[in-house]
Amino acid sequence: MRLTIGIAYSAFIMLMSVSLINAQGRDQMKEELKELKEKLSLMPEQETKIQEIFSKYQELAQKERAAIGENRTDMMKMRRQNSNKMYEEIELILDENQKMIFEEYKKDREEKMKERMNNFKDNRDDRMGGGRRGR
Repeated sequence: MRLTIGIAYSAFIMLMSVSLINAQGRDQMKEELKELKEKLSLMPEQETKIQEIFSKYQELAQKERAAIGENRTDMMKMRRQNSNKMYEEIELILDENQKMIFEEYKKDREEKMKERMNNFKDNRDDRMGGGRRGR
């Protein structure tokens, strides 16, 4: 009986985690779409197409996440590949002026990602042993 309750509890926790990840992904997608709409002055049909592209890659990421599991290296590689493909698809629906702005947008996002990764590494190093050596 306890084993059944434990399995049911584990399944519930996993289901809630997936739901939370999906909700966060949708929120991020909405925020990014809003930002692109403002920066690129998207036409309504462009906005709709970009929303469809985001949805496509969010679904793909969920499937790949399930297949990859907890391997962080493979997960990061998959995310980078999907982001590149997604951005290529978005570029196809932009005019030349929008493409130039979009290039700057991608560079800014890349810088922010590098910053977050560095902050994450610094925080992890601090927790693991008082910071990096040689600072």
